[in-house]
Amino acid sequence: MKGFNTAVGCALLLASLTLAALLAAQARGSVLYAHGGGYSPTQDVDPGGFADFDTGFNVGGGLGYAINEQFAVRGDFTFARSEANDARAVGGVASLNGQEFNRFFYGGDIQWKIPTGAGSLRTFSPEVVR
Repeated sequence: MKGFNTAVGCALLLASLTLAALLAAQARGSVLYAHGGGYSPTQDVDPGGFADFDTGFNVGGGLGYAINEQFAVRGDFTFARSEANDARAVGGVASLNGQEFNRFFYGGDIQWKIPTGAGSLRTFSPEVVR
């Protein structure tokens, strides 16, 4: 399963970088983007080190609108999954071992690209997360 998660993460990262390069040429208007990669939740769940989570994967995307060359608004949704490793036995059976945990992220941001001279722009993007 770890090899599959790695392959999916790499494929999604490559696809999102390709899509980002194609969309970077747009100065204004609607923007659609996708992203993906690894997801590493809390590693040390208990003081003894008997329970932790494997590195999983995440996939997501969003919509945005570029108002002009300097301002944009964006909304984002991401799904992440990881698997628990639990060596603590409860009644002879590990309680969380092999359980898959899903996480959902959604948020929005306002992007402000600051002109820094010579025609280049730097991005400042405060996020609102729910």
